Amino acid sequence: MAKIDDVETRSIIIALLRKDIGFGIELFGLLSIDKLENGNIRVINQTNEEESIETGTEKIFAAKDIKKAVDYFLLLRRKRKLGFDL
Repeated sequence: MAKIDDVETRSIIIALLRKDIGFGIELFGLLSIDKLENGNIRVINQTNEEESIETGTEKIFAAKDIKKAVDYFLLLRRKRKLGFDL
């Protein structure tokens, strides 16, 4: 599978999270990013593969910091090598 440029991936995730539909992205039950009802952005990082993602470390970003939240999500994704393209 071809590598997807992080710039393109970042733009796609930001576009999805800006919609008020409730989209979120989860990678292998270990890393997720989603928009909460109040507009804030949540990133959950689960490092224990034996446990549910809901018990992972949660970091909340203000709605205005959506780009920071996505950058944090992508940083964790790269560090953990989560994704078929890595």
